[in-house]
Amino acid sequence: MEFGICGCPVESDVHALVECPLAENVWEGCCFDMELLTRLFKGVRDWLEMAVVRLDEEQLGEFVAVAWECWNVRNRF
Repeated sequence: MEFGICGCPVESDVHALVECPLAENVWEGCCFDMELLTRLFKGVRDWLEMAVVRLDEEQLGEFVAVAWECWNVRNRF
């Protein structure tokens, strides 16, 4: 059985970008709407759709950049 970067045996896209303790540490350092970080999402699409509604253009760009780097770190692992 393979485990994710945090040791979680089941790793979904939402876990990787939002729920993983390592991702949570990254997001805690950001100033985004907390509902984007604490609400349970069915999938990344729902999460991104909420970000589009809640964030202005500059914040959305920063949000996507942070999410992209979280994803890239996991891929490099």
